[in-house]
Amino acid sequence: AAIRYISDQRLEPISLYYSAGRKFECNDGVGQMADADPSEQAVIIASERLTEQTNDWVRVAPNHVLTVTPELEVSVELIDVERRTTNALKGIRLVS
Repeated sequence: AAIRYISDQRLEPISLYYSAGRKFECNDGVGQMADADPSEQAVIIASERLTEQTNDWVRVAPNHVLTVTPELEVSVELIDVERRTTNALKGIRLVS
């Protein structure tokens, strides 16, 4: 599993991408995703795209968890987080 999370909603978390159902090859020093037989297929999870082909990669949205099964099935789900802030001047706990 991989998580793209940040508690401060005003900031953008570090990026997270995945590519599924193909294989990664390096030809003449250039990486690329290539079609693969089922026995060669992979799921690659990376903080940045490993190739310049943007259609090879899926960006994981902020505050989502990505999981991969042994059968290489990918799911991406929203993390349900209760956010709490404290208003120190009034002594009131706010839940947003």
